[in-house]
Amino acid sequence: DTPEAVVDEAGATSIAWASYTAGEPTLKFRSVDAGGVPGPVRTLAASTSLGESGIGPVGGQIGGAADGAAIVVGVRFPHPANGGSEIVAVRVGADGVPEAPFILFAKAEWYAEKPVVAVDPDGDATVVWRSHQLAEVRLEAVQIAADGEVGPIIPLASGGNDANVAMGPEGAATVVWSDAGGEDLDSVHIGADGSVSTVATLPFSYNEPGQPALAVD
Repeated sequence: DTPEAVVDEAGATSIAWASYTAGEPTLKFRSVDAGGVPGPVRTLAASTSLGESGIGPVGGQIGGAADGAAIVVGVRFPHPANGGSEIVAVRVGADGVPEAPFILFAKAEWYAEKPVVAVDPDGDATVVWRSHQLAEVRLEAVQIAADGEVGPIIPLASGGNDANVAMGPEGAATVVWSDAGGEDLDSVHIGADGSVSTVATLPFSYNEPGQPALAVD
C-alpha cells in the first residue's frame, strides 16, 4: 500500500504501510531520525491493512505527537470470528518501539472501513471510521488519551462517507465528511470531553465532493 508519514518537531519521521505476501496484508512501521538514519522495520499487526484514505498531515492513518510518538490505525478484514471487519490501532513510542495492537471497533456482522486519525501535540488522538451492515451506515469516532486510555465509541452520523479529522492543541477535534446523498459536506466538533456538537452542513457546488481536507490551528 501507499505509505503514510508524519514528521515531529525535531524532524524525525514515522512511516506506516501495508506489506502484502500472498495477498495477506501486514501493517508495517519504520522511523527515520532527523539525520536521515532509518530504524528497523517493525511489524505492527498481521492481517491488517491501512484501509482507504488520503495522505496528509492530518486525517491519515498515522498521526504523530510533538515528541515523536505515533498512532497507526488500520483495518483487519475479514474478521473470522464475527463475519465483519475490525478497526485496529497501534501506539508507537518516540523510540520507534510499538506497543501491542488494540481493537477500537469489532461488532458481529458489521464491517468497518476508512479509518483516519489525528493526534494533538500532547499525544491525545481522535480516530474516525465508517461502519456498515447491509443498508445501515454509521460514522463513528473514539478518543485515545496520551496515556493510552481508550474512550467509548462516539456516534457522529447515520450515513456519510470519506470522513477526515483534525485536532487542535487542547484535545478537541473537527470531523468533516461527504453526506449520505453525496451532495454536501457535513461537520461536527468533538470536545476534549467527548461531547459532540450538532451537525453543520457546508453546501457544496458539485455533486459527490469526495474526501475533504481540513486543518485546525
